[in-house]
Amino acid sequence: MWDSVPVLAARLLPKFRRSHGYWPNPLRPRTFSEKVLARMLFDRRPMLGQFAGKYEVRRHVGERGLAHLLVPPIGLIRAPSDLRRLALPRDFILKSNHGSSQVRVVRDWDGTGLPELERLVAEWIGQDYGKYAGEWGYRHAERMVIAEPLLLHDGILPHDYKFWCFGGRMVMFNRSPELLQDGVRDFFDRDLHWLPIDYITPRSAAAPPLSPQIRTMIDYAEALSDGVDFVRVDLLSSGDRVFFGEMTIYPNAAADVFRPLEWNDRLGAAWTLPGWQALRARG
Repeated sequence: MWDSVPVLAARLLPKFRRSHGYWPNPLRPRTFSEKVLARMLFDRRPMLGQFAGKYEVRRHVGERGLAHLLVPPIGLIRAPSDLRRLALPRDFILKSNHGSSQVRVVRDWDGTGLPELERLVAEWIGQDYGKYAGEWGYRHAERMVIAEPLLLHDGILPHDYKFWCFGGRMVMFNRSPELLQDGVRDFFDRDLHWLPIDYITPRSAAAPPLSPQIRTMIDYAEALSDGVDFVRVDLLSSGDRVFFGEMTIYPNAAADVFRPLEWNDRLGAAWTLPGWQALRARG
């Protein structure tokens, strides 16, 4: 099967080497990226399957007493024809439930682009994303697309905050200017100190302002990650409101390159992997 360790290792180890410039030892992972790789290869805990699905994870959010953070969906799309039955608003967003980076923002909708959206939905639903990416957790997420109202404040998309949490403790977070924008990523520690980290893109020339709700957002992230060895909790800040985004279990599929490299070591030291028996507990 595609998710067996030998098959995954043959795919993922060369990919890791291309990203990081060396061969990892997933049996004795040390850095953060090595531990993400080890999770991809060995970790079969059912909670990872729940976290991977954007709809399935909503249950976890509710169980932690944070259902008020959830964006009410317009509808769940299991076939392209379902789009025709939805009362779509002027501005909305489509998200693949069972994959990563499959998002379409639609603004000023008048219905004329329906055939193109149906083709996109068919493409997403037709893809076994877990197999495509080598990410086991996604095989447990139902293949469907979620339609949600687009969160806008004064016409601006939410700011995207990603909280890197280890055992329920937030170690650092990064902020992006707007959701889905390929802009700078600025990192901060628990004391809100701006960190000298470049990740995927260079950081800003100066520390950007943070949401007035940042301390509350940290509390939310730690509540959602309590009892989990590592998960990145993604929250959205829109005006004076906070919304749940998703919980990320394989950040950048172990291809993360932090500058300076010492941050890969620091985050790796913060992550205590579970024992082998827990890792192989299939759902």
